[in-house]
Amino acid sequence: KTMIQLPVHFKDVKSAEQFVSILEEFPYACDLTSGTQSVDAKSLIGVLALSHRTDLNLMIYDSDISENLLDRLQPYITGNLKESALQSA
Repeated sequence: KTMIQLPVHFKDVKSAEQFVSILEEFPYACDLTSGTQSVDAKSLIGVLALSHRTDLNLMIYDSDISENLLDRLQPYITGNLKESALQSA
């Protein structure tokens, strides 16, 4: 399987909670990584533990990602979504 890597950022705890809620609606396996640390991106406790970091990446382990998911994640993605998705394809 291929994966997509997207750089993400959270403004506050509420935005991290909303991010996890969005991911829970989709069937993809996802991790949130920062350096050598990695947590399940659908785990609120794990996401909150890393949410203060500035080098966060969302890893989605599927090559056929729903456009709806990408649209809904847009507020959390840093940089250009198309460039991010293309770099990891």
